[in-house]
Formats: sequence, structure tokens, C-alpha cells
Amino acid sequence: MIERLFQSFDNPRKAEINAAWATEFESRLDAYKEGKITASSVEEVMARINRR
Repeated sequence: MIERLFQSFDNPRKAEINAAWATEFESRLDAYKEGKITASSVEEVMARINRR
């Protein structure tokens, strides 16, 4: 189990995944700045999760 955990840190697609997340983050940040989406507080998010 520990070896599998360590291997997960060395994902050969790590750079590709990080780039995809960076692109998604920038897209969402731009949409927020343009007023296309709104943000929720941590408390609101946790309340929604706990209602499930």
C-alpha cells in the first residue's frame, strides 16, 4: 500500500494534469471576475455537503 502511494506521486502524466488544472482555474477565475459565476463561502459549501 505504501509503495502504491509513493508511485502515485510520480504519475507520468503529472505535468499534463497540472496544466489542465491550471487552465481550468484560469477559466473559472476569469468567469468570476467577469461576473459570469459567483463564489460560495466555505460555510455554504460545507452546509450543502452535509445536507446530502
